[in-house]
Amino acid sequence: MCRLNAPQAFTSFNLNQLHNDGLAFMAAGTLRKPLHLAEFPVAVLLSLWDVKQLVHVRLPLLPGHSGKQQAGHQKVGAAQSGEDVAFKSLHGRRPHPIMNQTQQLELFPEHRVTQMLFKEVKNAAELRRSAVDGQINGALVNPTMLVSPFQVLVAANKALHLQKIGKMKTRSLYSEIIFNLSPTNNISEAFKRFGISDGDESVMVVLVHSQDESQIVSDIAAKVDGLQVPVAEVSSLSDTAKIKKLYKVTPREEKCGTLEDAVICRMATKDVV
Repeated sequence: MCRLNAPQAFTSFNLNQLHNDGLAFMAAGTLRKPLHLAEFPVAVLLSLWDVKQLVHVRLPLLPGHSGKQQAGHQKVGAAQSGEDVAFKSLHGRRPHPIMNQTQQLELFPEHRVTQMLFKEVKNAAELRRSAVDGQINGALVNPTMLVSPFQVLVAANKALHLQKIGKMKTRSLYSEIIFNLSPTNNISEAFKRFGISDGDESVMVVLVHSQDESQIVSDIAAKVDGLQVPVAEVSSLSDTAKIKKLYKVTPREEKCGTLEDAVICRMATKDVV
Protein backbone atom coordinates (compact mmCIF):
# COMPACT_ATOMS: atom_id res chain seq x y z
CA MET A 1 0.00 0.00 0.00
CA CYS A 2 1.22 3.46 -0.87
CA ARG A 3 0.40 6.19 1.66
CA LEU A 4 0.68 9.97 1.27
CA ASN A 5 0.60 11.91 4.53
CA ALA A 6 -0.32 15.57 4.89
CA PRO A 7 1.31 17.96 4.75
CA GLN A 8 3.36 16.79 1.78
CA ALA A 9 3.92 19.20 -1.11
CA PHE A 10 4.65 17.81 -4.55
CA THR A 11 4.11 18.59 -8.21
CA SER A 12 4.28 15.25 -10.01
CA PHE A 13 3.69 11.57 -9.39
CA ASN A 14 4.52 8.74 -11.76
CA LEU A 15 1.20 7.43 -13.10
CA ASN A 16 2.67 4.20 -14.51
CA GLN A 17 4.22 3.37 -11.15
CA LEU A 18 0.82 3.44 -9.48
CA HIS A 19 -1.35 1.67 -12.07
CA ASN A 20 -0.72 -1.68 -10.43
CA ASP A 21 -2.16 -0.31 -7.21
CA GLY A 22 -5.33 0.64 -9.05
CA LEU A 23 -4.89 4.38 -8.62
CA ALA A 24 -3.03 7.11 -10.42
CA PHE A 25 -2.44 10.34 -8.52
CA MET A 26 -1.30 13.78 -9.64
CA ALA A 27 -1.46 16.94 -7.59
CA ALA A 28 -0.14 20.41 -7.02
CA GLY A 29 -0.21 21.89 -3.55
CA THR A 30 -0.66 20.22 -0.18
CA LEU A 31 -2.91 17.29 0.67
CA ARG A 32 -5.50 17.82 3.38
CA LYS A 33 -5.54 14.26 4.73
CA PRO A 34 -3.76 10.90 4.31
CA LEU A 35 -4.73 8.94 1.21
CA HIS A 36 -4.43 5.16 0.84
CA LEU A 37 -3.93 4.56 -2.88
CA ALA A 38 -5.01 0.92 -2.66
CA GLU A 39 -8.38 1.99 -1.29
CA PHE A 40 -9.47 2.99 -4.81
CA PRO A 41 -8.98 -0.18 -6.92
CA VAL A 42 -11.42 0.85 -9.67
CA ALA A 43 -10.57 4.47 -10.29
CA VAL A 44 -7.96 6.80 -11.60
CA LEU A 45 -8.08 9.89 -9.37
CA LEU A 46 -6.62 13.23 -10.22
CA SER A 47 -6.33 15.79 -7.44
CA LEU A 48 -5.14 19.27 -8.20
CA TRP A 49 -4.98 22.18 -5.82
CA ASP A 50 -7.02 25.08 -7.13
CA VAL A 51 -6.92 28.14 -4.87
CA LYS A 52 -8.74 26.79 -1.78
CA GLN A 53 -9.96 23.30 -2.52
CA LEU A 54 -9.03 20.00 -4.14
CA VAL A 55 -10.68 19.18 -7.43
CA HIS A 56 -11.13 15.46 -8.11
CA VAL A 57 -11.77 13.60 -11.36
CA ARG A 58 -12.49 9.87 -11.16
CA LEU A 59 -12.14 7.80 -14.33
CA PRO A 60 -12.43 4.13 -15.38
CA LEU A 61 -9.29 2.05 -15.01
CA LEU A 62 -6.64 2.15 -17.69
CA PRO A 63 -5.87 -1.02 -19.69
CA GLY A 64 -3.51 -3.35 -17.88
CA HIS A 65 -5.30 -3.52 -14.53
CA SER A 66 -5.38 -7.09 -13.27
CA GLY A 67 -8.56 -9.14 -13.34
CA LYS A 68 -8.08 -10.11 -9.68
CA GLN A 69 -8.16 -6.46 -8.67
CA GLN A 70 -11.05 -5.71 -11.00
CA ALA A 71 -13.30 -8.59 -9.88
CA GLY A 72 -15.89 -7.78 -7.25
CA HIS A 73 -15.63 -4.02 -7.57
CA GLN A 74 -18.32 -1.78 -8.96
CA LYS A 75 -17.21 0.24 -11.96
CA VAL A 76 -17.35 4.02 -11.78
CA GLY A 77 -17.17 6.89 -14.22
CA ALA A 78 -18.73 5.78 -17.50
CA ALA A 79 -22.17 7.34 -17.79
CA GLN A 80 -23.24 5.95 -21.16
CA SER A 81 -20.69 3.53 -22.50
CA GLY A 82 -21.32 0.69 -20.02
CA GLU A 83 -18.38 -1.63 -19.60
CA ASP A 84 -15.11 -0.09 -20.68
CA VAL A 85 -12.66 -1.67 -23.10
CA ALA A 86 -10.31 -2.78 -20.33
CA PHE A 87 -13.08 -4.60 -18.44
CA LYS A 88 -14.30 -6.42 -21.56
CA SER A 89 -10.81 -7.52 -22.53
CA LEU A 90 -10.38 -9.15 -19.12
CA HIS A 91 -13.20 -11.53 -19.96
CA GLY A 92 -11.68 -12.65 -23.22
CA ARG A 93 -14.12 -10.84 -25.49
CA ARG A 94 -13.09 -8.66 -28.36
CA PRO A 95 -14.58 -5.26 -27.49
CA HIS A 96 -16.33 -3.07 -29.99
CA PRO A 97 -14.64 0.33 -30.31
CA ILE A 98 -16.35 3.00 -28.20
CA MET A 99 -16.57 6.21 -30.21
CA ASN A 100 -17.78 8.67 -27.58
CA GLN A 101 -16.18 8.84 -24.16
CA THR A 102 -18.50 10.08 -21.41
CA GLN A 103 -17.63 10.49 -17.75
CA GLN A 104 -19.59 11.73 -14.80
CA LEU A 105 -17.60 14.23 -12.74
CA GLU A 106 -17.02 13.14 -9.16
CA LEU A 107 -17.49 16.55 -7.51
CA PHE A 108 -20.29 17.55 -9.89
CA PRO A 109 -22.37 14.35 -10.33
CA GLU A 110 -25.10 16.24 -12.18
CA HIS A 111 -22.62 16.95 -14.99
CA ARG A 112 -21.05 14.68 -17.59
CA VAL A 113 -18.20 15.35 -19.98
CA THR A 114 -18.40 13.78 -23.43
CA GLN A 115 -15.50 13.72 -25.88
CA MET A 116 -15.83 12.94 -29.59
CA LEU A 117 -12.87 12.64 -31.96
CA PHE A 118 -13.07 13.22 -35.72
CA LYS A 119 -10.52 12.82 -38.51
CA GLU A 120 -10.65 13.79 -42.19
CA VAL A 121 -12.75 16.82 -41.25
CA LYS A 122 -13.78 18.91 -44.25
CA ASN A 123 -15.69 21.75 -42.59
CA ALA A 124 -13.36 22.99 -39.85
CA ALA A 125 -13.83 26.63 -40.90
CA GLU A 126 -17.60 26.31 -40.69
CA LEU A 127 -17.40 24.62 -37.30
CA ARG A 128 -15.12 27.31 -35.92
CA ARG A 129 -17.45 30.09 -37.10
CA SER A 130 -20.44 28.29 -35.61
CA ALA A 131 -18.66 27.98 -32.28
CA VAL A 132 -17.75 31.68 -32.29
CA ASP A 133 -21.36 32.59 -33.13
CA GLY A 134 -22.67 30.40 -30.32
CA GLN A 135 -24.34 27.89 -32.64
CA ILE A 136 -22.23 25.03 -31.27
CA ASN A 137 -22.42 24.68 -27.52
CA GLY A 138 -19.13 22.87 -27.08
CA ALA A 139 -15.35 23.20 -27.11
CA LEU A 140 -13.58 22.46 -30.40
CA VAL A 141 -10.05 21.37 -29.53
CA ASN A 142 -7.05 20.73 -31.74
CA PRO A 143 -6.25 17.06 -31.00
CA THR A 144 -2.66 17.32 -32.21
CA MET A 145 -1.91 19.13 -28.93
CA LEU A 146 -3.46 16.43 -26.74
CA VAL A 147 -1.67 13.47 -25.20
CA SER A 148 -4.76 11.70 -23.84
CA PRO A 149 -8.49 12.11 -23.11
CA PHE A 150 -7.54 12.45 -19.44
CA GLN A 151 -5.91 15.79 -20.23
CA VAL A 152 -9.25 17.10 -21.52
CA LEU A 153 -11.12 15.85 -18.45
CA VAL A 154 -8.73 17.72 -16.17
CA ALA A 155 -9.36 20.93 -18.11
CA ALA A 156 -13.14 20.43 -18.14
CA ASN A 157 -13.35 19.61 -14.44
CA LYS A 158 -11.37 22.71 -13.50
CA ALA A 159 -13.41 24.90 -15.84
CA LEU A 160 -16.67 23.74 -14.28
CA HIS A 161 -15.29 24.32 -10.79
CA LEU A 162 -14.23 27.87 -11.66
CA GLN A 163 -17.61 28.54 -13.24
CA LYS A 164 -19.33 27.42 -10.02
CA ILE A 165 -17.29 29.79 -7.87
CA GLY A 166 -17.40 32.68 -10.37
CA LYS A 167 -13.67 32.82 -11.09
CA MET A 168 -13.40 31.94 -14.78
CA LYS A 169 -10.82 33.91 -16.73
CA THR A 170 -12.69 33.65 -20.02
CA ARG A 171 -16.27 34.37 -21.08
CA SER A 172 -17.72 30.87 -21.27
CA LEU A 173 -17.30 27.37 -19.89
CA TYR A 174 -16.04 26.03 -23.22
CA SER A 175 -13.49 28.78 -23.76
CA GLU A 176 -12.33 28.10 -20.19
CA ILE A 177 -11.75 24.44 -21.07
CA ILE A 178 -9.50 25.44 -23.95
CA PHE A 179 -7.69 27.96 -21.75
CA ASN A 180 -7.11 25.33 -19.04
CA LEU A 181 -5.33 23.05 -21.50
CA SER A 182 -2.58 25.62 -21.85
CA PRO A 183 0.48 25.67 -19.55
CA THR A 184 0.45 29.49 -19.51
CA ASN A 185 -2.02 32.22 -18.54
CA ASN A 186 -2.00 33.82 -21.99
CA ILE A 187 -5.59 33.47 -23.24
CA SER A 188 -4.95 34.35 -26.88
CA GLU A 189 -2.01 31.94 -27.00
CA ALA A 190 -4.19 29.19 -25.56
CA PHE A 191 -6.79 29.63 -28.30
CA LYS A 192 -4.08 29.71 -30.95
CA ARG A 193 -2.50 26.47 -29.73
CA PHE A 194 -5.51 24.46 -28.60
CA GLY A 195 -8.43 25.82 -30.61
CA ILE A 196 -9.08 24.64 -34.15
CA SER A 197 -8.09 26.55 -37.29
CA ASP A 198 -9.91 26.79 -40.61
CA GLY A 199 -7.59 24.32 -42.31
CA ASP A 200 -7.52 21.64 -39.60
CA GLU A 201 -8.45 18.10 -40.60
CA SER A 202 -9.12 16.74 -37.13
CA VAL A 203 -11.10 17.97 -34.14
CA MET A 204 -11.91 16.88 -30.60
CA VAL A 205 -15.40 17.99 -29.58
CA VAL A 206 -15.87 18.42 -25.82
CA LEU A 207 -19.34 18.77 -24.29
CA VAL A 208 -20.45 19.32 -20.70
CA HIS A 209 -24.06 18.27 -20.18
CA SER A 210 -26.54 16.65 -17.83
CA GLN A 211 -27.79 13.10 -18.25
CA ASP A 212 -31.04 14.42 -19.70
CA GLU A 213 -29.22 16.43 -22.37
CA SER A 214 -27.55 13.50 -24.12
CA GLN A 215 -29.38 14.35 -27.36
CA ILE A 216 -27.13 17.38 -27.84
CA VAL A 217 -24.20 15.00 -28.30
CA SER A 218 -25.82 13.48 -31.39
CA ASP A 219 -26.92 16.89 -32.67
CA ILE A 220 -23.42 18.35 -32.54
CA ALA A 221 -21.82 15.20 -33.98
CA ALA A 222 -24.12 15.56 -36.99
CA LYS A 223 -22.63 18.99 -37.72
CA VAL A 224 -19.14 17.57 -38.28
CA ASP A 225 -18.31 16.53 -41.83
CA GLY A 226 -15.67 13.96 -41.00
CA LEU A 227 -14.88 10.43 -39.88
CA GLN A 228 -15.55 9.75 -36.21
CA VAL A 229 -12.99 7.51 -34.54
CA PRO A 230 -12.63 6.20 -30.95
CA VAL A 231 -11.47 8.88 -28.54
CA ALA A 232 -8.75 6.52 -27.35
CA GLU A 233 -7.00 7.08 -30.69
CA VAL A 234 -6.24 10.72 -29.89
CA SER A 235 -2.62 9.85 -29.06
CA SER A 236 -2.12 8.75 -32.67
CA LEU A 237 -2.81 12.35 -33.74
CA SER A 238 -0.54 13.95 -31.13
CA ASP A 239 2.29 16.16 -32.34
CA THR A 240 4.71 15.05 -29.64
CA ALA A 241 7.47 17.45 -30.64
CA LYS A 242 5.18 20.50 -30.41
CA ILE A 243 3.70 19.32 -27.13
CA LYS A 244 7.13 18.87 -25.52
CA LYS A 245 8.22 22.28 -26.73
CA LEU A 246 5.10 24.08 -25.52
CA TYR A 247 5.09 22.42 -22.10
CA LYS A 248 8.89 22.62 -21.86
CA VAL A 249 9.32 18.94 -21.09
CA THR A 250 12.96 17.94 -20.62
CA PRO A 251 14.53 14.54 -21.46
CA ARG A 252 15.46 14.16 -17.80
CA GLU A 253 11.84 14.60 -16.78
CA GLU A 254 10.69 11.92 -19.23
CA LYS A 255 13.04 9.41 -17.60
CA CYS A 256 11.16 9.56 -14.31
CA GLY A 257 7.63 9.92 -15.68
CA THR A 258 5.49 10.02 -18.80
CA LEU A 259 4.66 12.87 -21.14
CA GLU A 260 1.12 12.80 -19.76
CA ASP A 261 2.53 13.25 -16.24
CA ALA A 262 4.43 16.36 -17.31
CA VAL A 263 1.49 17.88 -19.19
CA ILE A 264 -1.02 17.36 -16.36
CA CYS A 265 1.45 18.68 -13.83
CA ARG A 266 1.93 21.96 -15.73
CA MET A 267 -1.80 22.38 -16.25
CA ALA A 268 -2.39 21.87 -12.53
CA THR A 269 0.31 24.21 -11.30
CA LYS A 270 0.07 27.18 -13.69
CA ASP A 271 -2.13 29.10 -11.22
CA VAL A 272 0.10 28.52 -8.21
CA VAL A 273 3.69 28.80 -9.50
